[in-house]
Order: sequence, then C-alpha cells, then structure tokens
Amino acid sequence: TGPHTARIYRDGPDNARIQVMDRLAERNAIRHGNDVWFYNSKDNTAAHAQLPADDAGDTGRHATGSDITATPDQLAAMLLAKIEPGTDVAVGADVQVAGRAAYNLVLTPKSDATLVGSIAVAVDGQTGLPLGVEIKARGQSDPAFRVAYTNLSLGAPDASVFTFSPPPGATVKEIPIPAHKPGNATGNATAPAAKDRTGKPAVTGSGWDSVVEFPAGTAGPASDATALLEQATVPVQGGRLLSTALVNVLVLDDGRVVAGSVPVERLQAAAAHK
Repeated sequence: TGPHTARIYRDGPDNARIQVMDRLAERNAIRHGNDVWFYNSKDNTAAHAQLPADDAGDTGRHATGSDITATPDQLAAMLLAKIEPGTDVAVGADVQVAGRAAYNLVLTPKSDATLVGSIAVAVDGQTGLPLGVEIKARGQSDPAFRVAYTNLSLGAPDASVFTFSPPPGATVKEIPIPAHKPGNATGNATAPAAKDRTGKPAVTGSGWDSVVEFPAGTAGPASDATALLEQATVPVQGGRLLSTALVNVLVLDDGRVVAGSVPVERLQAAAAHK
C-alpha cells in the first residue's frame, strides 16, 4: 500500500533483528539465541518467547527477522528457485543499488495469460548477492512491487544490537512455545497419524498461469470480515473480486476462493470446472 523502511541485522542463524520504521515509532523483532522479543514503541508493548533448548539454530520453525519481512536475497532465492521452462532468463542493464555496482537478471514469463510482466533481480557484481527485486505487471512501466537495500554493510553487527530489555512501564506478554517432538527419523518416535487430505487447495494450470482454489469453509466464519470484504472487493459474475496489479482473488458466492496471477476471466473459468 506504500513504501516501508526496515533496518535488518543478521549474525548467524541465532541472531537477527528487524526494526520497522513507522511514523514517530518503530516495531522490533529480535532473536538472540533462544530468546525472541517483539516490541512496539507506539504503545510500549512487548512479547517474549523462549525457544526450546533443542531448537538452537533452528530458524525455520520459529520467529526470526526473516519471518517479518523478506530481504532482497531471500525473495530472489524464492523466485529463482521457481524458474521453469515457461520463463525467459536474460541479463539486463547494469544498475546501482545501495551504492554498489550490480547487473539485472531479468525473468520474463513466456505466457501472455499472466499478470506478471517481468521480474528483475539486481545482483551485486562483486559478491553475487541479490541487492534488489522489482516485479512489473504486464503493460506497466513502473514496478508494482519493489524491495531493495538502500544501504548495506557486510560486516558483523555489534553484539549489543541483539540484546533487548523492555523499557520501563512496558506491558510484557509471555508467549508459550510448545516443545518440538522429533519425527521418526531415528525410529524412536511414533509416526504422526496421516492427516485428512480433505479441504486441501487444488491447483489448475502450471507455472505463471496457475490458479489455486480453496474449498468453501477454508477461511471459517466470515461474519466479522463481511464489511471489510465488501470494501476491498467489487461484485463480479459469481462472486466478489479483490484485484491488484499482480494478483486477483475471487471470493465465490458458494464460499470457494480462487486466486492467481491471471485475469479474472481465467479465475471464473477455473471456478466453473468444479
């Protein structure tokens, strides 16, 4: 909905801090070892979680800075991992990002049925680190979404950045974290029961043309969100449409939800083939 600025600090898997800069305030998410803190200076509230001892170094399951916002290199890794035959890859013009010389790696969908026009990943010419990602919608010259470093230091942050104590008068809430039970990889634990596969989203199409359909009832009762849904959507044949430059979401009258980076007509066609 607009520009946002965050300061991101990382030092290994167990030390991370995100400072999201708001107007006259900031929000923080800090991980230091097994301690995780969230703090909002606007209302002086904090939340704390103590990760289980056997989760040291496990940033994949619990809150870290990367769970709050994706850095350019993380977002680029996600996009590059999805390169498939329906994508043209080319090297674009040289650019400057955060004062560093970089070149653009440009991904262009071959399909003309997707809303995505192109994706440009600015790669640091010296280190190979992705410094920025721009996603353009088809037919638009300005990026619909952009994330990039404005300043970058590759040195380790000072250790004090990752230590946090709630300010005087702060309201602190403790967040319980259930202990992680290891799987049966060693043969010592019971395998979990098979999950019911009903209610799973269905995917039609492939690559950039993919459409995801969520069954009715996936989002639960919508009474509290009805007014907001009506404000954010417009009525179309068969339901209501939430439309952006890159993604369309169709909430159907029968409760199903279909979404994809495709025009609404493709969503309606996919919905018609129950």
